[in-house]
Amino acid sequence: MATYAEAMLKKDVTSERLREERELRRAERAREEQSRYQKIAGTIGSIVGLAFGPAGSFVGKQIGKYGADIFSDAEKKKVSEGKFLASESKEINRQLKQYDKSENISNLVGTATDLATAFAMGGGFEAIKEGESAVGALTNTDYWTKFGGDTQNLYQFMKTNKGGTIKDYFKYLKEPDLIKEYTKSNPKLMSPVNVIGG
Repeated sequence: MATYAEAMLKKDVTSERLREERELRRAERAREEQSRYQKIAGTIGSIVGLAFGPAGSFVGKQIGKYGADIFSDAEKKKVSEGKFLASESKEINRQLKQYDKSENISNLVGTATDLATAFAMGGGFEAIKEGESAVGALTNTDYWTKFGGDTQNLYQFMKTNKGGTIKDYFKYLKEPDLIKEYTKSNPKLMSPVNVIGG
């Protein structure tokens, strides 16, 4: 028959285990939310940044992704070490720390992939295939700011086409040569020569 002391010990251990499980669920939930917010903020940043070309999309995504990480306190959520299950709590916290480390490495790999994607969107890899040197392609701003190396981003289009609209820009994206047609119909727009040179 269990003594009163044993019964109280069992109750305390059970209570500590329940608290540990509750804190672990909270820590896991915080990390899941952080990951979700990073994806959402990164996507929004990428879309907004597209107005400034491939590099703008890259920068916007990184600001969104790392901004969401900075403003989240998920990494601080841990399991407090109790009196009876201290070694178990330490092991859980070690695993949470390892998870956070893996997430950080994954974010860095994602950043490198996003950078390569931006360069590809700008036509940089295509230019290298066609004979341009890698250094020349990497340092050519057209491969970072224009799509395919020659299609202006929204910001460049609006800057070189005073009075142009977003609707005009989407027409231009469908067929860049159409710029000649709506330049004639809108005297506020600059000449095609300036647009191509811009």
